[in-house]
Amino acid sequence: MIVSLIEIYVCVLVLAWFFADRLIFQPQESSYCEGGDFYRIPVSASEKIGVLALPNPAATWTILHCHGNAEDIGDLHEFFEQYRSQGFQVYAFDYRGYGISDGKPGTIKACEDGEAALNHLVNDKKIPLNRIILHGRSVGAGVAAHLAAKHKVGGLIMESPFVTAFRVRTVISIAPFDRFRNDRRIREIACPLLLIHGLNDEVIPVWHGRKLFESARVPKLAYWVPGANHNDIPMIAGIKYWEHIQDLARLATK
Repeated sequence: MIVSLIEIYVCVLVLAWFFADRLIFQPQESSYCEGGDFYRIPVSASEKIGVLALPNPAATWTILHCHGNAEDIGDLHEFFEQYRSQGFQVYAFDYRGYGISDGKPGTIKACEDGEAALNHLVNDKKIPLNRIILHGRSVGAGVAAHLAAKHKVGGLIMESPFVTAFRVRTVISIAPFDRFRNDRRIREIACPLLLIHGLNDEVIPVWHGRKLFESARVPKLAYWVPGANHNDIPMIAGIKYWEHIQDLARLATK
């Protein structure tokens, strides 16, 4: 019995190691085409990723958005326009394998894509790091946390984040490895943080967000959204969603 359990455990670990990225990233058919607000930037010698730019000359802050696992930046265009109407300048990017981006997605690749997008803002668009707020939703919160831990950005918004990718399914840690170790990254982040989570989230339960918030440094803000699930927070929260984001911007300005 013990030998059988060990064999099953090893098989599960092997499957997790080789197939985790296929489960985490679920790109759909592209919702947009290159042109207009959408263009591409290089991430390697042979691959490029899609970027959306919504400039706002009057904006004090620039948002760099890292999206969830089953959407692309075209799907979120209307949401980003709402962001701009709130007085922000907005940039967003697609991971490899999403939208008009080349290649296939993966945990390491998604973080590399985030690095390329951030470098594009700083080096090509001449936007100071300390005037950039990273906003990551769901799996994108892992990408945003990775960037915030490495770079002195102005602020970080983590919306519907998980402690680690595997613990969305296993709750407790059962493997010697994992994907998107937000539980570790959160302790390395020094910029102001806003953590947003729906109290009725059935995909990534709210305990993930609460645990991350407890481990985060100050200054930090939290918004636990009554009645909200995983994908409907802005709709359920309404104006309060934007009020909390403005609160973070004011905190980051101090």
